[in-house]
Amino acid sequence: LSFTSGPQASVERARERAAALLGTQSAHFTLLEQIHSGAVIPASISDRGKRASPTVPKIGRGDALVTQEPGLPLAILVADCVSVFLVDPARRAVGLAHAGWRGTLAGIGRKTVRVMQNLYETNPRDLLAWIGPGIGRCCFEVGTEVVDEFAAVFPDWNDCWSVEPRRIDLKEINVRTLISEGLSAENIEVSDECTVCRPGYFSYRRDRPLKGHNMAALMIAESSG
Repeated sequence: LSFTSGPQASVERARERAAALLGTQSAHFTLLEQIHSGAVIPASISDRGKRASPTVPKIGRGDALVTQEPGLPLAILVADCVSVFLVDPARRAVGLAHAGWRGTLAGIGRKTVRVMQNLYETNPRDLLAWIGPGIGRCCFEVGTEVVDEFAAVFPDWNDCWSVEPRRIDLKEINVRTLISEGLSAENIEVSDECTVCRPGYFSYRRDRPLKGHNMAALMIAESSG
């Protein structure tokens, strides 16, 4: 689903199928330049369609999008990184974050919640969250230096990684990050699907060189009335 990792015609067909599931048009997908950061970008209706095709610029550099605009489909591209979906039904606002290990360390989930609080007066207790398919602890083996970084940022969560073998549970760390921001644990659901284990997903770890990207997308439905 990325124009950088597949023939344009194939990507366009895949995006059209994804858009149909959301009830929108593929030309309306709004994407950013993902940089494995903690940067959150608000999207307005004038941003709709940015990077929907290779000739259209992206909305900006960052790793999360938020909006209150109906009919504005936010999208991120992942190939093992975790996607974090946030929905505020009370304020009719949504957020979508790309949480790889660097973004998780940078607090992308926490920062997305806070931007929604500041811009849309979101109460974290109202938020519904879903952690999408991504690399599981079963497959996310890392170097000592990465474990050390996680231990420095999350010193109380050392049950989220192991030392031998060195594996990290990105999904659980993102869940705990959301809970620490005030979300209710009962309002958070987590996909148990590992993109490395499941051949139906594109996976950077499994497929190198990377053959494609998965897309995560979220949109506030336009009112029919």
